[in-house]
Amino acid sequence: MTMADEVMHQKIDASLLLLREAVARYGEGIVYPTSLGSQAIVLIDLICRHIPTLRIVTLDTGRLPQQTYDLMDRLREHECTLPRRR
Repeated sequence: MTMADEVMHQKIDASLLLLREAVARYGEGIVYPTSLGSQAIVLIDLICRHIPTLRIVTLDTGRLPQQTYDLMDRLREHECTLPRRR
């Protein structure tokens, strides 16, 4: 494993620890609000893989580009708990 890999794994472990502590402290009331930007997708991936009970929310103004809705559909296919479009 390279030094870069080791640093990346340390950051992932630290992020998961924080997410798990938040869930332990706040329980079902905790949500992850997201704009679905590139940095948010990293956290969404961690949540979906390791803490699937954590709810993910986004603001749908009804004016989002189709690509955003397509991305949300792809995330749902991977068992992410994103809200459905109304």
